[in-house]
Amino acid sequence: MPARQATPPLPWASTRGGTASVWLVLIADDDEDIHTRARSALASTEVQGRQIDLLHARSCEEACLLLSRERDIAVALLGVDLGGSGAGVRLLREWRDAGLVEMRVILRAEATAPLPDATGFEIDDVCTKSDLVPERMATILQAGIRGFERMHQLAQERLLLERAASGAARLARCTAIGQLAEALIEEIAAMTGTPTDGIICDLGISDGGPAGGHIIHARGCLAAWTGHALAEIEPAWLHDLLAGGSADEAPAEALCLRFQAASGRALSAVILSPGPASLPGTPALFRLFETAVEIALETLTLIERLDRLAYVDQTLDIPNLNAVEAALGDCLDRGGESCRIALVLVESHRNVAALHGIRAADHCLLSIHDHIVGAVGPDGLVARIGDAFLAVLAPRTAIDADRLHDAATALCDVGGVQFKPGITGVAADLLDLGDEPQAILRRVISALLHVRRRHEGRCLFYDAAMRAQEQRWVYLELALSQALANEEGLSVHLQPKVNLMSGTIVGAEALLRWSVDGQVVLPDEFIPIAEASGQIMALTDFVIRTLGRTRMTRDVSHRVPIAVNLSMVDLNNPGFAGHVIDLARSVGLGPETLEFEVTESIAMQESGTALDQVRALKAAGYRIALDDFGTGYSSLGQFDRLPIDILKIDRSFVRQLSVRGAKNSLAAIVLTMAKTLAVECVAEGIETSEQRRALVLLGCTVGQGFFFGRAIPVEEFAARLAANQQG
Repeated sequence: MPARQATPPLPWASTRGGTASVWLVLIADDDEDIHTRARSALASTEVQGRQIDLLHARSCEEACLLLSRERDIAVALLGVDLGGSGAGVRLLREWRDAGLVEMRVILRAEATAPLPDATGFEIDDVCTKSDLVPERMATILQAGIRGFERMHQLAQERLLLERAASGAARLARCTAIGQLAEALIEEIAAMTGTPTDGIICDLGISDGGPAGGHIIHARGCLAAWTGHALAEIEPAWLHDLLAGGSADEAPAEALCLRFQAASGRALSAVILSPGPASLPGTPALFRLFETAVEIALETLTLIERLDRLAYVDQTLDIPNLNAVEAALGDCLDRGGESCRIALVLVESHRNVAALHGIRAADHCLLSIHDHIVGAVGPDGLVARIGDAFLAVLAPRTAIDADRLHDAATALCDVGGVQFKPGITGVAADLLDLGDEPQAILRRVISALLHVRRRHEGRCLFYDAAMRAQEQRWVYLELALSQALANEEGLSVHLQPKVNLMSGTIVGAEALLRWSVDGQVVLPDEFIPIAEASGQIMALTDFVIRTLGRTRMTRDVSHRVPIAVNLSMVDLNNPGFAGHVIDLARSVGLGPETLEFEVTESIAMQESGTALDQVRALKAAGYRIALDDFGTGYSSLGQFDRLPIDILKIDRSFVRQLSVRGAKNSLAAIVLTMAKTLAVECVAEGIETSEQRRALVLLGCTVGQGFFFGRAIPVEEFAARLAANQQG
């Protein structure tokens, strides 16, 4: 925006110099007496305040020379036989063919010769020399002048009408308010036929209050005001005219115009002309032009409203998804190399809405939007593309993961309380995601979901390594779906639980194994994929069905309880417990054969659904083990909420265990707690005889780990179990 400055002096004088205009009358005749009579008849004669200036020609050549110099001749008194028999008539035809259609022509014929046929010659009168007495000649020529004036006015009005129609068509093609303002000034300049300086102010929708608005276009000596607010405009007379008032000190060259659309939106214009300002053409003609401007203004107002509905989020008054797609298209049209896109998920939006209401949550989202706008600068676009999603499109130098995270997690104020929002975000170079807006948005959303699965609460850059991780995730998700459908590549292995004193196998833990194209996929990788894709229940079903098909679980003499791990995703499904109980019953398994292991994070669930499912399994007779105890969120105060039968000591407590330090270990504390709560205790991760002896010393009776053997396929385990029991 240009610096504020005073309007310079007007470039034109307030009055116009030069002589008064005259009527040009051509006397083209070879009879000198006719010239004398004309001078006598028109001496000091005025027509409508303008004097008559006579031009004299005695031959066709002289007449043509004068007409080449003076194109504004009003009347020509033309001798029929100028220069020869009928030469004047031929000359007249040449004049008309050359475009001299406004000039009025009076033919002077000889009295003794027949009058020429005037058909098709556009002549005003035919007379003889005897008719041209001074009084009669003055009347005839003055009538011709008035005829010329009417013809000239009609021609000018026709030109103005054509100009107005052409201008209206141009205005109707304008697609932006600034374009309309520029066209408006240019069309007024074309209609007046003079260079025009001007300024256009958008007053917005009139509400009857003080005039507001801003300058959308200015040219010439006023050009520096483009982009300024109306309140900044100087001098005072220019401001007052634009605001719709009057200004006594305004110069005569200033013409103020106002155009108001049917919606109430108004434009005001001040036009500066070289001379005293006046409207071009007749009032009716200018009204036609004015109507065209107002129709164009109304059309643009409707377009802007539609654009607002299409490209602006109606709740937060910020750009929306459509705006992002349009901006992406523009970036791609420019090559896209210098652009970067980011996506932010406001994790805390849902909790704020639940605690303080949706308006407070949206207020917080708007605050985050404003912070990001401040971080990426004026060349960036920040838009809401979902309830809690913000998309950012900006130059590469304006976006990086750390800057985005810092901006998005700036303090928000909700109900007078400041808090730091929780967000997950991802940023990426535009061309790394595709060459089409919808494809880019799909990829960046997919990248955000990938970051959220692995790094919730962080903001990361989507580089080649992350892209490879995401591609592998998608590949494994599809492969897992096929594996479940065909039951190929999936198997159940059992790890023995043994009596630490006797070495007898007293139970087992079921562990799922999966291989794809001959490559083993670890549970730490495919279990999160199954949970995120909704396939974890199908994996649990596969384990239970596999156990139901083994002879070991049906042979009472060799049967031991087998523990099956349950996912928190499954436990948060209200119908999960009933489904598992029905499935186990249908394959011949019951509480004497199955146990279920849950993690201690169940104690931290805000919803009671997971705990209800565990209680339902417990009520059906199944024993419940709390896995990895001591590494999560549990506390003594929460145990009375958990229907637990078994505590499993995590391998991290067992790893450093020795006979000498056993009594002062964390494992000793857990065992004491288990004894106090009257629940069994199982130690995990036993790998050495030293660890086994220390656990026996502490009173732990059951354990599992590589010291007793790795997990093996179900049928192999059945054979080992039989041999162990016989031994």
